[in-house]
Amino acid sequence: MKILKKKLLFTVWVLAKQESFLSVGDRFNFSKSTGHRAFMFFTRLTAGQVNNIIVWPNQQERQRISRVNSGIFALLSGNNPPIEATEHLLGDAAYPLLPFLMKPYQDNGHLGDQQVTFNIRMSGVRSLIERTFGLLKDKFRRLKYIDMSLIEAVPMVITAACVLHNFIISSDLEGNLDEDDD
Repeated sequence: MKILKKKLLFTVWVLAKQESFLSVGDRFNFSKSTGHRAFMFFTRLTAGQVNNIIVWPNQQERQRISRVNSGIFALLSGNNPPIEATEHLLGDAAYPLLPFLMKPYQDNGHLGDQQVTFNIRMSGVRSLIERTFGLLKDKFRRLKYIDMSLIEAVPMVITAACVLHNFIISSDLEGNLDEDDD
């Protein structure tokens, strides 16, 4: 197996499992330091593709998403999202209510029908988002507990996993991935 391919597979394995670099290095016949360098190289390279792989939906996709989500369009981004006046980020009850951030009504036992309906619809959209993150963490188990001494690299690792996740979905590779294929 060519060394570059082997290092790429090492990186994907580290993201997909919660094994130590030493353990994965044994599997791929790498030292811990060689494996770590390969992991950092490929996560940096993969995360660098974020703007090519993870993009804002076009107008047609936005309309389809809005229909599926009962007219509520949720945008999530670590950057400054291009939020129009008719769009909002969705937060849970712990977030403050802001002009661009909607949160559920506090249920003190006196909510009206419209407020209850709003909370139910918002909860449905948030559940969809939470399930999506659950799928991401199931595919890349490293994200369930990121134990890294290089704290500043954590966002890059998360971004790389998101890029790989979206690449797999957009390339229709999901059905071709089989955990038993070592």
